[in-house]
Amino acid sequence: MLELLIAAASLTAVDAERAFAADAKRIGQWTAFRKYADETAVMFTPQAVWAHEFLANRKDPPKSIHWGPSASWVACDGRTAITRGPGATAAGKWSGHFTTVWMREP
Repeated sequence: MLELLIAAASLTAVDAERAFAADAKRIGQWTAFRKYADETAVMFTPQAVWAHEFLANRKDPPKSIHWGPSASWVACDGRTAITRGPGATAAGKWSGHFTTVWMREP
């Protein structure tokens, strides 16, 4: 499972998650993670690590993993949302589920 605490500028968390996944394919997997993770982001790899430390020197693989939201929950005030969905390797083999925690920037 992959979990990030990140800031979103998109209209919805689903829009942000889809843009994140598209950027991973367009600009590179780890480059996209660095773009979307804020300074407090945590990733589970499987242990909890600070995202920016984990991502600092990672080179993008030739092909990105694939993922997309299948469910989303939003806090009543609209400031926090969670997306969840399936993930697959770059070769398309199912590899588990991801969870992303999104926080809207003021």
